[in-house]
Amino acid sequence: MSEMSKERRRHKRFKLTCPIVLTDSGGRELLRTRTLDVSDGGLLLAVPRGNLMPVGEAVQVGLQVPRETANTRMLEDVKAEAWVVRHQELPGSDDMGLTLIFAQPLRLELEV
Repeated sequence: MSEMSKERRRHKRFKLTCPIVLTDSGGRELLRTRTLDVSDGGLLLAVPRGNLMPVGEAVQVGLQVPRETANTRMLEDVKAEAWVVRHQELPGSDDMGLTLIFAQPLRLELEV
């Protein structure tokens, strides 16, 4: 099996810790946490087990992506609609991993 056939992801993942807020369609805050990794197609969060949302639930994502130039560092606000697609164990953590997929791929222009 080739390396290409093993990897099903369309978007490159970046280990990136970003502040994130999840809200429901009415704007009610569901969760405030940080990302574990981010891609143009979705992201992974560490979530306390008691705060897991059901697979298939739609959420609004408010993500703050770090941006830097030679003289400045800022957080860019990015908003998107997403769905919960998976829960997963996080080795060595009491939290669970929550995977979201964006309704429309983003153009985050992340770098290694």
